[in-house]
Amino acid sequence: MPGDEGVVMRELPVPGSEDVIVLLDPKHRPEGVESWHPFANIMRIGRSGEVLWRCALLPQETAWKCYLGVEWQGDELIAQAPSYRVTLDPTSGTIIGSVFTK
Repeated sequence: MPGDEGVVMRELPVPGSEDVIVLLDPKHRPEGVESWHPFANIMRIGRSGEVLWRCALLPQETAWKCYLGVEWQGDELIAQAPSYRVTLDPTSGTIIGSVFTK
């Protein structure tokens, strides 16, 4: 459950599903997850509360090692890392593409 793993910043309904995409606050990581540790803070949560997937992280994002935002742009799931705009596959959480933004 997301509440056990951090503070929920945003919930996005998944079109055509009862699932939600959840963004956990990177500033309020779970106990033991330090700021320099990778933190897969975007998850897809099923109707009964189970975690269906956790997002993939960009290996080249070295500062925060997490995402700062997530939104739907049309049917694309877009995550914002500190230096990248990332397109995630909404069915698996894998990275479809990324663009350097800084």
